Amino acid sequence: MRTLMLNRDFVSPFLRMARDLDNLDYGCNHNNLLNPLYHSDILNHKFDIYEDEKAVFLVADMPGIKKEDISINVTKNRLTIKAEKKDYEKVDKKTFHLSERVFGKFERSFELPNYIDTENIKADYESGVLTLTMNKKAETQPKMIEVSVK
Repeated sequence: MRTLMLNRDFVSPFLRMARDLDNLDYGCNHNNLLNPLYHSDILNHKFDIYEDEKAVFLVADMPGIKKEDISINVTKNRLTIKAEKKDYEKVDKKTFHLSERVFGKFERSFELPNYIDTENIKADYESGVLTLTMNKKAETQPKMIEVSVK
């Protein structure tokens, strides 16, 4: 009797189709804060991007990746995040009954809006979560004007 191992895309072609449509829609929607330029789906990391009055925040779950295996680069208005999850366990492949963990390289690029201060981006990595804080340029931040009573 043969055992057939299936991946999620084979089991659910609708999942793959929905993901592809989401990616197509995401690329066509001009209201997005950060436009993804390149996405390598090997490790399939997910990102949250949100902002307040002073900064834009990018948060990514990167479990199993060491801090030294993460590279963040900004060139002009392009932010590129690269990471590698290394296979830390050498096991004789003949003994495997199930293998779902994924190892490999990951790369994702975003086009940053012009109002981001690319010279002062801060990156924190704690418990497998990468957080980038990208301050807005001073001239784009809202100014409070105090009204005096006479």
